[in-house]
Amino acid sequence: MKLAPFHAFRHLAVLVLAALALPSASPAWTEETSAAYPYLHQDLTSPRATLETFRSAAAEAGSLVIEAHRLRLEEGGLFASRQAKAMAERAEILIDTAAHALDLSRIPPAILAHTKVEVVLQLEEVLDRVPLPETMEFPDLRAVREASAAGRPLLHWRVPDTGILIVQQNEESHAGEFAVSAGTVDRISTIYKAVHSLPSRSGSADAYALYSLSPGRILPPVWYVFIHDGPEWLTASIAGNAVWQWLALVLWTAAAGLAIALAVKWRWRHTGEEEEVSVWGTLHQAVLPLVLAVLGALFLTAVLDLVSLTGTAYFIADAATQLLIAASLGWLAVIACRTIAELIIKSPSILPGSLDAHLLRAGFRVLGLALAVLLWSHTAAAIGIPLFGVLAGLGIGGLAIALAAQPTIENFIGGVILFADRPARTGDFCRCGDILGTVEEIGIRSTRIRALDRTLVSIPNSEFAKERIVNYTRRDQHMFDTVIGIRLDTTDGDFQNLLARLHQVFEDHPLVIPDMSWVRFRAIRSDRLEIHLRANLRIADYDTFLLEKGKMLLSVKQCVEASGCAFALPARRLHPADPGGAIISRPERDTP
Repeated sequence: MKLAPFHAFRHLAVLVLAALALPSASPAWTEETSAAYPYLHQDLTSPRATLETFRSAAAEAGSLVIEAHRLRLEEGGLFASRQAKAMAERAEILIDTAAHALDLSRIPPAILAHTKVEVVLQLEEVLDRVPLPETMEFPDLRAVREASAAGRPLLHWRVPDTGILIVQQNEESHAGEFAVSAGTVDRISTIYKAVHSLPSRSGSADAYALYSLSPGRILPPVWYVFIHDGPEWLTASIAGNAVWQWLALVLWTAAAGLAIALAVKWRWRHTGEEEEVSVWGTLHQAVLPLVLAVLGALFLTAVLDLVSLTGTAYFIADAATQLLIAASLGWLAVIACRTIAELIIKSPSILPGSLDAHLLRAGFRVLGLALAVLLWSHTAAAIGIPLFGVLAGLGIGGLAIALAAQPTIENFIGGVILFADRPARTGDFCRCGDILGTVEEIGIRSTRIRALDRTLVSIPNSEFAKERIVNYTRRDQHMFDTVIGIRLDTTDGDFQNLLARLHQVFEDHPLVIPDMSWVRFRAIRSDRLEIHLRANLRIADYDTFLLEKGKMLLSVKQCVEASGCAFALPARRLHPADPGGAIISRPERDTP
């Protein structure tokens, strides 16, 4: 039959209410359930006991799955009846009991709960279709003990004419127990495909086929009636899943793609805007990974269970979604760490271009990346990707990157040394080698200095940390140091008066440190009397010092004039340069 347009619309409307049916699709374990349906006795002491435990639990579970499914379709309604729920709960317990007879160690933890239902139902269908010998021919506990006493312990046993191998467990918690081998569990799907067309010896329907082609876990939701009553091609199997399941997956992918496209468009529209470090600015950056994480979580918790994919399709969908969620959460972690760093840098005690700011950004960036890698590693282990392989790959990749980025690493280490030693900060006036200027920025890779000619010089941190750095801004005092020359014809009285006046200038100056200043008659030159003036001033700022130095030089000039002395001018002599009589003027040299 064909679905009418209003029927399709009705189907979409019912989907809105499908979430209400989820509890019935996955029955919850309660204390009442535990009391009403305790676990079956699990005797795994021999191959016979293991096989009997599995078959008794799995056969009843398959019958309950079929009966609960039939009852749910007959009763209809938005919610399942108590009887249908009880059947589903009992089937869940029996499936879990039967799963104890299987070695599920190779199944990734992320899909264990779903896969064990498939494996139990598939193996039961296989055992119900292949010819088996009488149970009495299977080794029991007595045979196991006799073999062990004879020095030939029974470590494994193969079911005749099948590929099903039962082995003795080596784990400490399951020592001495027998279980269907992990290799057999891996091949169950292949074995089932080979024998599912054979007639059932019990005459019952194929419980796994019913489970794999219908939505929900055990009980189908209310909207499954539209699929059940729809065209037959909807329930046709393709690659182990029904056509309607593939269509639902395509529809969900299209809807999720549309949501992602809208998020990308919204983010692209706000890319050109200036985003400040705020809640709104962080939301601009986080909208896309947040949408991806929400869509992934919705797919795992609702869509995937409702569509109920099985086999390889389920594993691929589950693994891809979990990796997507891990990547989105890692992306959000990086954004959150970067935002925290910027909020800390906004404090008045940290300059935006300082090394502290760059190291904060780098540290929080590394923290965000570490969280992202941790999420990816945990997710990879959960879906079955070997963690040691992932870590080895990251280690080899990290080594290759380290070798290729050796200069960058050297500069980063240089930046860390500058952070620890702090020879200069942003805004300091310093000399590095032959470069004199103001430090504008100390980054992770390089330091930028604004030279006196206003050029911007970038020095790699590895070189900057090795250079001899003179930091003029860090000086707590400045030295006034100059030499003046007085005329040779100055009288002794005037010269003594000048020295006394200069002493008085230093003693009266409020910024001069008394114990670190002097006025000395230093030398007699051929054209002048030299006086050495030196004083340390309590001035840290260089510009302030230059202003004060000018005032002190003016005071020195006034002292010279008031004492009747005068500054000496450089003397010049004429020396004949050659016998031809040419005269060359040379400045007078100072005598030692």
